[in-house]
Amino acid sequence: MEIKQDLLVSSSLSGDLPPTIINDPALPLISIVTPSYNQGKFIRATIESVLTQDYPNIEYWVIDGVSSDETISILKEYEHDQRFHWISESDKGQSDAINKGLARCRGTLFSWLNSDDLLLKGALYYVADAWKKLSQPAIIYGLARLIDDAGNDLGYCPMQTSFMNLEKLLWTATSPVQPATFLPTEIVRKVGGVDLSLHYLMDFDLLIRAGQCVPFVHVSFDLAYFRLHSGSKTVSLAPKFVNDIDTIMQRVAQQGLLSVSQANARSSLYAARVYLLPGVRDIYSALIRLREAINNDYKVFPYAVFVFFKGIIRLFIGEKYWSKVRLFKTRLS
Repeated sequence: MEIKQDLLVSSSLSGDLPPTIINDPALPLISIVTPSYNQGKFIRATIESVLTQDYPNIEYWVIDGVSSDETISILKEYEHDQRFHWISESDKGQSDAINKGLARCRGTLFSWLNSDDLLLKGALYYVADAWKKLSQPAIIYGLARLIDDAGNDLGYCPMQTSFMNLEKLLWTATSPVQPATFLPTEIVRKVGGVDLSLHYLMDFDLLIRAGQCVPFVHVSFDLAYFRLHSGSKTVSLAPKFVNDIDTIMQRVAQQGLLSVSQANARSSLYAARVYLLPGVRDIYSALIRLREAINNDYKVFPYAVFVFFKGIIRLFIGEKYWSKVRLFKTRLS
């Protein structure tokens, strides 16, 4: 798959870009992009979580899609900080905004932080320390926790693991959590950046492509908060994630990373988990996709049974008690 996009810092852009702030040349410059649209309720906390990091080399871009709420006035309040930059213009969605930010980034490491998520204190130092110890470039990822609208801690995000490689990622059962993941900027550009045709699982797709170039390295620290609220894609548009996973896994099969039957089975397992989410509660569709998974690859039968009963138990006990279960679960699956 070829994704043609203007991702390199072009000569026309570079002349207009503000200088980067490097206070410690021994540490990498970390570039962070926040795609933004009408998240004025949360974006101040997001910005503060980046700019209050006790890390010397930060480049931070907010790429806004012409918000009509209080977002713009909030962005203007941070213009005095030389690490902070923003633009507001029409775009083609979140993926386009991320790529616009990427085109402006000069850092060694790149990440995007959604406008309702947060970095935790010390996160960038943990990432930089891991980077300095590497013998080759790698995707660095840590732990992420869930919070609600009010910032209440809901426990660790699901699907996290301390050992990740491409083979494990393709199972779709575990994955680095996007706000706690940092990639070499040159690798993100090499693989074509974020795919504009994807709007829900573009982070998963990017990890698959980048994971074919460099390994994954885990840091066992809490790096980010992932916010769940009624307006977030994860909550409000969960079924649309199914379309993205089907597209991604079809490409995986076309590239020969999995057989067609394996790719279909894993896509169906992911879809079943989505249909069993509390906000979706489509048990019939979940059963159909689980049957498809088993028909495509009988080896997934034990996991398919696990997915079904875990989802049913979650629906039965409700989110209040499921959140308590999550709080006391071990950090990693």
